[in-house]
Amino acid sequence: KTKRWTIGADSQVTSATVIDINSHAKLFMADDVAIGASGSLEFCGLLKLFSKTCKPRVFDEYGILEYFSDFLDWVRKRTGNSGY
Repeated sequence: KTKRWTIGADSQVTSATVIDINSHAKLFMADDVAIGASGSLEFCGLLKLFSKTCKPRVFDEYGILEYFSDFLDWVRKRTGNSGY
């Protein structure tokens, strides 16, 4: 039996006092993987870049956790920002 997951994300992108609703800003496809993001546009953009070349090794709870741990390590190295 195929497992089905429901993915959701907000679509609000705020810059200063301008609010833009963009349905593709935080919910996107990376090949055959649907990804929903939340947080800043910078963070979501970095996730979109990372997801073009990296995929979870295993599609279960621990595989997804490991994927996001790898993503945060990648973000810290790429941006020099250890606050992520």
